[in-house]
Amino acid sequence: MIEMKIKISKVDYGKAVDRLMPVLMEKVEASGNPIASAVLGRAKGLPAGAAKAALDILPQKAKDELAVACLNHYSDELSKLMVELARQKDISVSVEGIEAAVHD
Repeated sequence: MIEMKIKISKVDYGKAVDRLMPVLMEKVEASGNPIASAVLGRAKGLPAGAAKAALDILPQKAKDELAVACLNHYSDELSKLMVELARQKDISVSVEGIEAAVHD
C-alpha cells in the first residue's frame, strides 16, 4: 500500500464559500468551534458575499479547519477523480480513501 501526502496552501476561500456554503454551514454547526459557529452562524441565509466577509475575520486555523471539513466531506468524489485520472493514463488503481487534516 502507498500513502501519499499532498500539501495545500493559498486556498481561495472566497470561491470555496461560493461553491461549498451548504457544506460549510453543516460542518460549522457540528464542529463545536465557537468562533466559526458565531461568525458563519450569523451568515446563515445571507448571500455568499456576507459569508465571505464573515470568513475573512476568522483566524487562519479556523479557515483551514473548515477547508479540511469540506475536503473530508468530498473524499469519495476526490477518490473517484484520482481513479479516473489514472484510468485516463491507462493505469489501474484503487484509492481506499482520502483524509485531510490541519497541520501547523
